Amino acid sequence: MSPHNRLEIARTRLDSTSDVPMARQIADLIREQIEDGRLHTGDALPSVRELAAQLRCAAGTVTAAYQLLASAGRLVQRDRRRPTVRGRPPVRTIDANRYRNALGRAREGMVRPELTDFVMAHGIEWPDYTVDATYQVEPANETQAKALALPSGVSVLRRELVEYARGVPVQIRRSVLSLADVH
Repeated sequence: MSPHNRLEIARTRLDSTSDVPMARQIADLIREQIEDGRLHTGDALPSVRELAAQLRCAAGTVTAAYQLLASAGRLVQRDRRRPTVRGRPPVRTIDANRYRNALGRAREGMVRPELTDFVMAHGIEWPDYTVDATYQVEPANETQAKALALPSGVSVLRRELVEYARGVPVQIRRSVLSLADVH
């Protein structure tokens, strides 16, 4: 690792017997270090091979972890260079009326993707909109179980949508759904 690289993951923090995939565990540990300030905008992370060797896991697992972070807008990956930490974009509050209006149009059967509030709010054309979606079935933690009126530990679906305007991540939506409600 380069001297300016601050990433530290102890192999003991990973649990190969967990239901959470190893790539998600690695991504979560890196995200934790970004959010608590141990990693800063512009910090280079180890190459896939270096981190795989350090963690004694497959290179594909590290690649998947880096892809999860890139899709969440937390890493920048360019060609074969080392991924670098991306700063958190400024938080932008979204007016609840935006969703109320969209719901009203949907109820009236007037849904046209090229005129969604997201497209209009970001001043882009429909082809400039993309979304990455990840889904993970996992046991509900206490907070999730309470919010969904489910027993703690029952399986839920965690969903994360990263929406892009012209290739730049501008909105992340995370939700947890009861598996019974997913069709």
